Amino acid sequence: MAEGVSTNTVRLSLALISHLYTVAIKDWGIEGLSNPVAKLRMPKGSRERDRRPSAAELKAVIKAAGAIHAEMPVIIEIAVETAMRRGELLTLRRVDIKGKHALLEDTKNGSRRLVPLSIRARALLDSLPARIDGQVFSLAPHSVSQYFLRACRAAEVKDLHFHDLRHEGTSRLFEKGLSIMEAASVTGHKTMGMLKRYTHLCPDTLADKLG
Repeated sequence: MAEGVSTNTVRLSLALISHLYTVAIKDWGIEGLSNPVAKLRMPKGSRERDRRPSAAELKAVIKAAGAIHAEMPVIIEIAVETAMRRGELLTLRRVDIKGKHALLEDTKNGSRRLVPLSIRARALLDSLPARIDGQVFSLAPHSVSQYFLRACRAAEVKDLHFHDLRHEGTSRLFEKGLSIMEAASVTGHKTMGMLKRYTHLCPDTLADKLG
């Protein structure tokens, strides 16, 4: 941290080291090991991102993205509609789309997940031409991140990352009235704490509900 590494990066690195020792002790049966991370006090987490794009910003980015690659507008919209992770979205195959939901066999947390598809999401997927390799999209994850950054710059939208679209999608689920369990089944979050990290409700929407 003294060298300028972010708090979150330090926490992630320590968590990885801790997991290595846990696997070595419990799964590999190596005796006499002591997890050094267990003796450390974790640095306090950095401020959570609460960046949500406005409707105007999202529209501008989608328009700029279309000039960079034909698939980008669809990728951006579906990311918001489904709250899917970048990797989940870009490994999606046509056979995984089953009517009103998409089947994700390989997710970040290792669990199989069924993601419901809105009318808009289904229309966007149907608008894409079928590919010989069976993939829905042709772009690689790193290309999508780079193109998204370029689109943001072209649209003069600052401090917006592709992963923020998952935040946006998750927040919209609650604003549409979904319960915690319903939202978690869509996003794949395992704990309330993680789900809360990705949820930033619009105060104006809440004010409208209050009347």
